[in-house]
Amino acid sequence: MTLNEYIYLLASHLIVADGEINQKELDVLSNISDEPISEDIRRMYQEILSSSDEENRQSLDWCIDEFRQLSSDEISRLFEILFKIAYADGYYDDREKNLIEYIAKRKCVKREQVVKIENDVVSNLEPLRYELPWADNLKSIVGRLISALRGEDAEETELISGGKFIERVRKIAIWAEEDIRFAESEMRDYNQGLRDGIDKMEHIISKVKKCPVNTEETKGLVDNILHLNQDVMSNIVNSLNENLIMLNKKKRTIPYFTIAFMGRTKAGKSTFHKVVTHEQEDDIGVGKQRTTRHNRSWYWENLRIIDTPGIGAAGEGGRTDEEVAKSIIDEADLICYIVTNDSVQETEFNFLEGLKERNKPLFIILNVKNNLDNTARLNLFLKDPLKWKNDKGPKCIDGHIQRIIECVGSKYDFNNIEIIPLQLLAAKLYYSNNTLSREQKCKLLIGSEIKTFITAIKKCVYDTGNIKKTQNIIDGCGVQIHLIEKTVLREYENIEKSYKRVSQSKNDILNFINKEYVKVLGEAIRNIDNAHLKMKNNANQFAEIHCEDSDSCDLGKLWVNDEGNGKIYNEMNANIDNLTNDFVGSVNNRMEELMSDIEFLFSFDTKGDNIKGGGKTVNTRLGVGIVGSLVTLAVLCTNPFGWGMLAMAAVTTSIGFLFTKISFLFKSKEEKRREKIKKLRMELERNIEKNKENIKTQFQTEFEKSVNCIKNEINTNFSLVLNNANDLMTQLRVVIDKSKQSEEKLNKFFVYRIIQHLYAEKVEPLLVNSSKDSILSSINVERNFDFQTMHIFSDILSSQDDNIISKLTQLKVTIN
Repeated sequence: MTLNEYIYLLASHLIVADGEINQKELDVLSNISDEPISEDIRRMYQEILSSSDEENRQSLDWCIDEFRQLSSDEISRLFEILFKIAYADGYYDDREKNLIEYIAKRKCVKREQVVKIENDVVSNLEPLRYELPWADNLKSIVGRLISALRGEDAEETELISGGKFIERVRKIAIWAEEDIRFAESEMRDYNQGLRDGIDKMEHIISKVKKCPVNTEETKGLVDNILHLNQDVMSNIVNSLNENLIMLNKKKRTIPYFTIAFMGRTKAGKSTFHKVVTHEQEDDIGVGKQRTTRHNRSWYWENLRIIDTPGIGAAGEGGRTDEEVAKSIIDEADLICYIVTNDSVQETEFNFLEGLKERNKPLFIILNVKNNLDNTARLNLFLKDPLKWKNDKGPKCIDGHIQRIIECVGSKYDFNNIEIIPLQLLAAKLYYSNNTLSREQKCKLLIGSEIKTFITAIKKCVYDTGNIKKTQNIIDGCGVQIHLIEKTVLREYENIEKSYKRVSQSKNDILNFINKEYVKVLGEAIRNIDNAHLKMKNNANQFAEIHCEDSDSCDLGKLWVNDEGNGKIYNEMNANIDNLTNDFVGSVNNRMEELMSDIEFLFSFDTKGDNIKGGGKTVNTRLGVGIVGSLVTLAVLCTNPFGWGMLAMAAVTTSIGFLFTKISFLFKSKEEKRREKIKKLRMELERNIEKNKENIKTQFQTEFEKSVNCIKNEINTNFSLVLNNANDLMTQLRVVIDKSKQSEEKLNKFFVYRIIQHLYAEKVEPLLVNSSKDSILSSINVERNFDFQTMHIFSDILSSQDDNIISKLTQLKVTIN
């Protein structure tokens, strides 16, 4: 591989680095040397330029490593060519910069050496020339003279010929430089607001990380909160990056007025650009079929013409092509959307939704296809070149135009959209077929209506190109900020909705627990009362049976082992066990129902064209974690048999004390027995009653303690969620407010430019005596981006200007 072939391959990667194949960059590459390039290298070059898929082309790393170590002179030549290519289109893209730096790093070239080469290239760059070559300029002068002799419109001829038109584009570029300075200043301020938002988000995340984590479930809750914060912060970071990319695209458009051709595959886009720019077939792609997956750009009288891949093509490649086409929207000052008479479908116009969202000025081109390669059809066409346009029969184009209006109407206001029918094949034959006579070619040109289109486009650029450029730069930045605001607002509303639902859920579960607590406590007390009432009844029978055993030290054991007492204790134990288990179960069930509110907070999805995000699925065990104290409750509250044993101990002790005081020794045996029974029963009942109160007090204390633990756990976990959500909403509200402020400034500047365009004679004197800021402060704008409306408050404009501005901007405008 020679040095030139090596440079050729690396330069090919550089050309596609910014997602666009630019003709000026190709021109630099084609002029690097007269030395021929081998077929293998040319094939690799075509693959690199034709495919956006790394698998289908030689990788950059392979190309870098394929050549030996570079000498100092070879380094200078390589990077000189790379920098010339990078700067050829007037804008050094960050992606180009990153690629050049990567090559330097891989080849171990010192940064100082690369910077010196770049400075040398930049210092020798020729300034952009807004002038026609002398031959074209002579043609322009002759054209004006002939038009004057024929009595034709000299201005229209001047537009076609190009001299005056190019001067107009130069002035638009000067106008655009001021626009980009204002936009860059505003976007820089807005981006700083986003960076502040990122700092606040990091602070929120750091606070959440410091939250105490007592259980695995709480750790899961904290993890989900961190994910939510990081998702929202990631969206803001993505917004910041999108803003920088978008602004760079705007800068790239400054020297030229950019027109993008868009439409479905085989609609005629590539033919169109060749007809307009007179470019010949190139060697990118296979044969005559456009196979590149990149946008292509050419230059024509200081118009930058961009040919995009097909929209709506079938299969994965089609979707990729559509994404490539979308990438150029922010750079386009005007879009020509091409449809054909053999396929006017509503789906073909779905792409316009994105264009309208970006408020892009639009021309619609109806390419009327007619197979003029057939000699008979060609001869028929030449007899009446405009029959296809003027015919009012059943096959006339009016039906197609009406269908376009129906499809476009829901997306754009078709009253402000110009639809131009063309015969592109006729125009192509005019420029490329050298076998036809001059008269035949003249008829082809007339019948193609390409002159009508060129005049309309150039007149649009000439008359309103400065506002179209402002609309791209200033209003484009406003649209970008609004799209961010919409996405952030959607996040805010989702979180706010969840915040309210979770707050209500917290109150609901606490109220539910309080009600269940009162109910369970009441039922437990009744069970304890009933159990001890039964014990009192059993005490009478026990006294009857065991009164003669009063002197036995085993009386307490007899009471404990009594079968009746055992049944009472077991029944009480089972009842309270069921009550506490039911309490645990009902609270857990209620928590499972309410946890969906917290799950919603963590799982909402914020997907958009500019901000990509994704929700996380909440840990389904979080509900268990929040009511984890219920397990403790079950342990504390389900051993009433233990309380029974405490009662036994108390009763046994009392019995022993009781019988040491019996002194009725001289009574009859029956009387003594009855008295023993009575006193034993009374002592048992007294101690049973005392023990009952102790057990109820102990149960209520322990039950209340456990329930409070549950409520504290719920408050802690819900507060963790709610406080985080509140912090998030506060920060998102700051971003939303900052977005509205920036939108307002950009909207005012947009309207200021419109006023300056329409009434320069009024604005210029104002600028002499007051600053631009004071003029902007006198303008108020109410803008609805979703409905494409703009309500303007200005003393300079009148209500009669609304139709003019609507036509100018393709917005629905009202004026006060």
